[in-house]
Parts: sequence; structure tokens; C-alpha cells
Amino acid sequence: MPEVDATEEAGKFINELSRLWSLANPRERRDLLLTMLEAVYIDTKCNLIIALKPKPPFNPVFQVTASREGSDIRILNKPLEGSSSFLVETGESRTPRPEESTQNILQA
Repeated sequence: MPEVDATEEAGKFINELSRLWSLANPRERRDLLLTMLEAVYIDTKCNLIIALKPKPPFNPVFQVTASREGSDIRILNKPLEGSSSFLVETGESRTPRPEESTQNILQA
């Protein structure tokens, strides 16, 4: 079942993410994010990340994380029937990111 295989691979990727992130330069970090996310919604006036749209294989990871007690991740909308897309918001989205860091990730 391709969907199950993709989700298993997503789980393996998440397990390695911290290590990969610590070794990555800005361009490689951008590539890591592109592996997991379909979209990142940014408030450009305040330089805030508002929400993320995970790629379908990563949806279960975000759903499990959001369901944990004390999690800062919130699912903003439930997937529509026949769709696996939803948006998530993290606690960090309320914290302005230094403009240079945001631009480095987006432009890499």
C-alpha cells in the first residue's frame, strides 16, 4: 500500500530531522522543509509564520503531535472528505522570526 509506505518513510524522516537540521546549511534546511510541507503561510508585515500545510505522508505526524497534551501544534481545519489537506499552527508562529533567518530559508 503506497500510502502506508509513504507514511512510514515520513516517520523515519522525522526521526532523523533533528540531526539533519543541525548539520544543514540554509539551502539544505529549505530542502528539508520542502520534503515535509506543501505550503508555509507567512504574515509578511509581522514576519510571522502563521500556518503550515504538511504533505499528505506527514499528516499523521502532525495529527499525533497535535493530540498530545501540552502540544503547541493546533490543527486549524479538518480535512475535507476525499482530501488529506489541513493547516497546522505552531506555538512558534506567534513569535517573530528574525527577518534574516526567514529570508534565508525562503530564498535558499
